[in-house]
Amino acid sequence: MKKLLAAMLAAVMLLSMGLSASAASGGDALDSRLAAVTLKVKEKLNIGDDYTDFYGDLESEGSRPIWRLNWYMEDNELSVSAGEDGTVYSLSFYDYNETGYYDAGYAPHFPRLSRAEAQKELEKLIAPLLGKNESVRFTEREDNARDADSYYFYGTLCVNSVPTIFSVRASLRLSDLRLTSYNRSDSYTVVKGGYPSASPKISQADALELFRGVYTSKLEYACYDGKNARLVYLFSKDDDYLVNAATGKLFKRSELYAGRGDSFSGAAENSSADAAEAPEAESYKVALTDTELKGIAKLEGALSADKLDGIIRSDKLLGVTNGYELKRVDYSLDTETDEITAYVSYSIALTSSDCASVGLSVSDYNKLTEEGYRPGVYKNYTINGKTGELMSGYTNYRGMGYDYEAKEKPVAELSEAVKAWLGAKYANFSETKLYNSNYTDYSVERDSYTFAQHVNGYFFPENQISLSVNRASGCIDDFGFFWNDEVSFETPADTLISAEKALDVYMASFNELLKYELDRSENISGEYIWPEEGKAVLTWQLEADGCVHGVYAADGSLAAAEKSVAGSEKFTYSDLGSEPERAKIEKLAQYGIGFPGGEFKAAQKLTEKEMLAFFLSATGNTFPEELDKDDLDTLYTMARSYGLYDGQRHPDRAVTRVDAVRSLVSALGYSEIASLSGIYAVPFSDAGEIGEANLGYVALAKGLGIISGDAKGTFRPNSALSRKEAAVMLYNLMSR
Repeated sequence: MKKLLAAMLAAVMLLSMGLSASAASGGDALDSRLAAVTLKVKEKLNIGDDYTDFYGDLESEGSRPIWRLNWYMEDNELSVSAGEDGTVYSLSFYDYNETGYYDAGYAPHFPRLSRAEAQKELEKLIAPLLGKNESVRFTEREDNARDADSYYFYGTLCVNSVPTIFSVRASLRLSDLRLTSYNRSDSYTVVKGGYPSASPKISQADALELFRGVYTSKLEYACYDGKNARLVYLFSKDDDYLVNAATGKLFKRSELYAGRGDSFSGAAENSSADAAEAPEAESYKVALTDTELKGIAKLEGALSADKLDGIIRSDKLLGVTNGYELKRVDYSLDTETDEITAYVSYSIALTSSDCASVGLSVSDYNKLTEEGYRPGVYKNYTINGKTGELMSGYTNYRGMGYDYEAKEKPVAELSEAVKAWLGAKYANFSETKLYNSNYTDYSVERDSYTFAQHVNGYFFPENQISLSVNRASGCIDDFGFFWNDEVSFETPADTLISAEKALDVYMASFNELLKYELDRSENISGEYIWPEEGKAVLTWQLEADGCVHGVYAADGSLAAAEKSVAGSEKFTYSDLGSEPERAKIEKLAQYGIGFPGGEFKAAQKLTEKEMLAFFLSATGNTFPEELDKDDLDTLYTMARSYGLYDGQRHPDRAVTRVDAVRSLVSALGYSEIASLSGIYAVPFSDAGEIGEANLGYVALAKGLGIISGDAKGTFRPNSALSRKEAAVMLYNLMSR
């Protein structure tokens, strides 16, 4: 009835403006168009009539007008963007009474609804916002206690139950099941001609055969655990391929963007390598502490900028000639090893007289400058700050455009001078063979080479030396080295599976996905189009279920990483059995709260660091089972920020039940109240064992429902805290 009255009032408003209802939907007057869009949006979103202010903006008068509708009242505002037809593309609801989605303090609590339950409510709310044959396929996420007040959802917009390239994002406030944000990513895109039929003309099996033909294989060593290298069939292709599901044509994804180009213009950087004048050697020592002097001493022996500059310039194969300006030298100290790394940068602004030195012709130089480009070269080096050993180098040519018509050329033979340079610089060079090489002409002509370790007749490309050489100067533009000496190599089995069999296993790991893509290839190169336009194409695509690296040659098993799910990870335990607290422990685990390791060990007593790590897991911060120094520092920094401990670190101290109560009550912000004396009493028969300093904390914990005592009516304040007791306390806190 309320909607009917609103529509009638709107019609009266339009008539009073001298407009018919039909003019509101199709007339040229902006006010009538705004009125029509507003009516459609109010109906879809069930917006009431309580707002005290409203206005609308029109973003474009092109082929896709977007209206910005804004409603205001005393304590909230609602902003919506919608198309002329009333399609809602985005929504943002802001409540002035809310300070944010998450409480900054320690206040974990279980959400009112699980994520799955909330998703069902969200789907009801957004159903009126979706067009005919549209739906959303939401990404799977785990529940998290941090999401107790609202859930964020991300999904793919589907048409005819087929995924498109567009996404949908939404947030749901759990207290009143309010849609607080909504966005679909196709507001600036026009799908010309609509979406074709979702019925493919080519089967999955036939599409899979076409995909199979684009892969090439190589058999080499790979190491996925940092220690053990095994022989793996690895598969690659020269592009991302799709199959047109209507025509059966195999094509490259890049064809969807054919004819679209971008220009690039480099600009010279303006930086300075001027060093500050050094102070007198002894003048600062009297003003500094021993700790500070000890830290300063770690930089003793660092080579000066002049010396580092001299080392780099003396290596003629690097090509840092007198024309290059030293731009900056940065030093970085590794606090664990006390090693110093220096980062040295150079630049040169090319002129018509020296551009040929890097392979840029004078005519091309003149053409580029006339077009507003500023050709230049930037060289950057990483060098050991104490020994002067060059570690890596990188050269960037800027403002030289891109030659799309450049023809492929054979890779040049590596010069003897560069081979000698590699042999002198890298002791491991003798263990390598040329793994691959290629010619490029992005800005200037360069040849790139990768040398990989060669073991038992096979390559191990993770251990490699790489470099690129400028064809015009013969100088080394880029170089890098990675080598893991800790890797052991599997001895090749007498019989390995065939590449064909390995490809069968590899292809079986994919899901064949039917998906709408957008063909933008008809757009004119360089022309700005708003909104973006394209034709929908129904395609078959390959989608990996997790990360598949390849296939092990010895047994034909997949070399794959486990599929991850967005959001927090659940804890799972194998030893709960008939534990009385099992339901509570598992509910905590459902929200990513618990102990790592796969076993709960209910009776195990907790140390201070273990208790804090467990309580912090309720904030979404998890720690490994074994904590190193950095982990421990992070743990205590976080724990103190939440008020979970008083600043005195005793990581390996066994904690008691009253310690846990003090930690939780303090984190909730009640420590000052709990410290008041003479006003608290507790109903426990062993209250005398609690002590005056702890009595307020225990009394508040009892009042808040965090503790209840045992069957004998005792609290046992000084008993060692077990894992299951800590879990029950936290469960009770989160259930308030």
